[in-house]
Amino acid sequence: MHIQAEKLELLKLILSTDSQEILASVKQIFEKHEKVDFWKSLTKEQQEEIEDGVKKIENNQTIDYDLFITKFKK
Repeated sequence: MHIQAEKLELLKLILSTDSQEILASVKQIFEKHEKVDFWKSLTKEQQEEIEDGVKKIENNQTIDYDLFITKFKK
């Protein structure tokens, strides 16, 4: 429960401040560490290629890896 106590302490500090600079700094920290949705970081073309690949897998339109790789071995 140590993390819960830390959260409460931070909450008390945030609620007791009138400093716009402190609040902006705290907000900036959270925005920096916000998790980026991997899917949204891809281009539309990349998303379409992945979706096409998933559809091919679902429709059993795949090829055995060993068969595929023999085409590229010298």
